[in-house]
Amino acid sequence: AGFAVPWYLAGKHLLRRLPGVETRALTMVSDFAIVTSSATFVALAAALAFVLFVNLGWTQRQALFATLGLTFGTPLFAYSAWYFSEPLTVAVLMVAVVALFSGDVDALPPGRAAVAGLALGFLFWVRTTNLLIVSMVLAAMLAGTMNWRRRLPALVIVAGIVGVAGLGLLARNNALYGSPFDLGYPPNVEGGRATMSFDTPIGVGLYAFFLSPGKSMLLFAPVLLLAPWGVMRAWR
Repeated sequence: AGFAVPWYLAGKHLLRRLPGVETRALTMVSDFAIVTSSATFVALAAALAFVLFVNLGWTQRQALFATLGLTFGTPLFAYSAWYFSEPLTVAVLMVAVVALFSGDVDALPPGRAAVAGLALGFLFWVRTTNLLIVSMVLAAMLAGTMNWRRRLPALVIVAGIVGVAGLGLLARNNALYGSPFDLGYPPNVEGGRATMSFDTPIGVGLYAFFLSPGKSMLLFAPVLLLAPWGVMRAWR
């Protein structure tokens, strides 16, 4: 929420005072300004993705098409119009990925490792379930190398900062909710629907993720349809 403060202030002190804005529309104008933060974070993520692709040796044309696919062929495009944490998550994640994988990973400067560690640690504070994403990035740092001695210092820096951030989050949870493992999620939401369980029938879950108009990966991430043709090349 703190990252959205500039957009909130812009809506309150600038957009709401523009000529022609009626009193009944003030709340809508403020909401519009705050949601624009998501579009900004998506744009930042796209810009960092382009930088990453170019630094990996792609041509600018290839990097541009890949960036457009990431931006408009994944849920990033849909989330850019909602005040959810996903746009901020991806923007911060791209900061870490650019810092870690733009250049010689085996000789990563301590400064870039620290930046990556701070970004990955911050992801915990955006949403605790980002632990999965952080773990994947740390695993990527371990992959594809035989030169452990050169990569180990950077890995220690990144993992150390991430560990401190995780411990800080546990301490925060304990202070706010009385338990370090209480993540602040309510056990039930609208209609009595449980949020902290895995009781949904597998068929219902698969339908939701593949075919439903609300969550379908094929609808909101059509770039996945190209995956069968590219996954083996990407693996190599």
